[in-house]
Amino acid sequence: MIALTAPASNPGNTDIYSVIHGVYTNGYFTTSVNGGGELLLNYTAGAPPSPNITSFTGAGTGTVTIGFTTAIKGASYQVQYKDDLNAASWSILSTIVVTTPGPVTVNDTNPSPSPSQRFYRIVIL
Repeated sequence: MIALTAPASNPGNTDIYSVIHGVYTNGYFTTSVNGGGELLLNYTAGAPPSPNITSFTGAGTGTVTIGFTTAIKGASYQVQYKDDLNAASWSILSTIVVTTPGPVTVNDTNPSPSPSQRFYRIVIL
């Protein structure tokens, strides 16, 4: 439980939204006192949660739609693909910067040339 009994502010970019809404399932808090005598509460998050793939439709058609859930406000998620798993690198299909965590869909429309197969992954940058 976090309780503040005096005026407080959040002057920096923090993950407190993600802590409050249960995005991070592990991590720890530390406290320190800065030079002005102010108490600082710091949170160090554990590993971020993996994207949750919720749907994959349209395989074998002109448009593949990939649905997934984002969880970290401000994070960048990237949908990548490759037509051959032995290829050295993944190509970028789309990059999404999350303003509000929740469901997202990405379309792969009419890939050219049309591959016989395509593999996808979602990574957090």
